[in-house]
This record gives sequence, structure tokens and C-alpha cells, in this order.
Amino acid sequence: MKFIVFSEKLFFVFIGLVLGVFAGFVLFCVFLIPGFEVDIALLTNVTIAVATIFATYIHYDSTLRQRKERIWEINKTILLDLLESLAQVISESKGALEEEIESQDPEYRSSRKSNPTVYKEFKDKQEYGLEVYSALMDDELLDALEVAKSSEERINKAVFEDETTDIQEAYEESIQSYELLQSKLRKFVTDVSGVKNT
Repeated sequence: MKFIVFSEKLFFVFIGLVLGVFAGFVLFCVFLIPGFEVDIALLTNVTIAVATIFATYIHYDSTLRQRKERIWEINKTILLDLLESLAQVISESKGALEEEIESQDPEYRSSRKSNPTVYKEFKDKQEYGLEVYSALMDDELLDALEVAKSSEERINKAVFEDETTDIQEAYEESIQSYELLQSKLRKFVTDVSGVKNT
């Protein structure tokens, strides 16, 4: 996506330079060269040149849109599944954190039904995204996926292996990394889908 934005900016700079040089040349000819007259042939050539520039821009813009649509179609299923799975993981983690905090009260009785399968489902989709779709994702999103993955590994170690680790702190860190991943994933989906043209 960064390449597309850069190319579009470069294209506009190039078009601006071409138009500027052309307009400068015409003005130079009109005002500084004695005996130069603007006739119908020159106006026709100018009109054709301007129309060609606009046609080139329209073709270029159409090509960019088609490329963006192809990228979205390729990524759509995995990205939307990943977003849904991530939302379930965040909800489950927040519930587990709340239960961990409340469990310190001896009179607390949990009524929450935990669903630990959401973690496995998310992990599978995360692995699939990293292994299969990584070439189609931007670096920022890939970094966020990696951070969430390592954070999940730390929380599993804290909960199941290391009794000295603060479980509440591990949950908070995990939720924070998941929410960061969620915001980056949403931004990436918005950019790739073309819902908001930037």
C-alpha cells in the first residue's frame, strides 16, 4: 500500500512538471518571440495534449483502483475472520481479567462461562495470516501480529507454568497488545478495502 501512495504522488509531481514546462514554453513563445502568433493549429495541439494528460491520469487511476480491489478480494476472508476472532479473544481476556480481580474476594462466585477455544481459533488464524498472507500485509500490521503472538505465549507461561508471575499484569499486557493489533488491523482493512480513500 505504501508503494501505491508513493507512486500516485510521484505521478502527480510528474504531471505537474510536464504541465508547468509546457505552459512555460507556450508563454515564453507568446510573449518573448516577436512575430509568434497563436493560430488554430496550436490551439488544437494544446487541446490534444491536455486531453491526453487527463486520459493518462484516468487510466492510471483506474489501474490503481483495480489493483486495490484485487488486493482486497485476496485478503478479505482472512482479514475479516482475523478481526472477528480477535474481538472474541479481547472479550474473553477482559472477562478472565475481571474474574481474576474479583476472585481475590472470598465471597466471589463466578457466573461467567469461559470459552478458551477462542484463543486456539485466533492462534490458528494468526499463524495462517503470518505464514500465508504476510507478503500482502504491511510491516506495521505484521509487527503487531508478532507482538500479540509473543504476548500470548508469555501469558500462557504465566498462567500455566510460572507461579511467580502476576497473572493480572500478564492479562493486562495481553489485552493491551490485542487492542493495539485490533486498531492496526482495522486501519489496514479500511485502507485495503477502499472504504475510505486516502
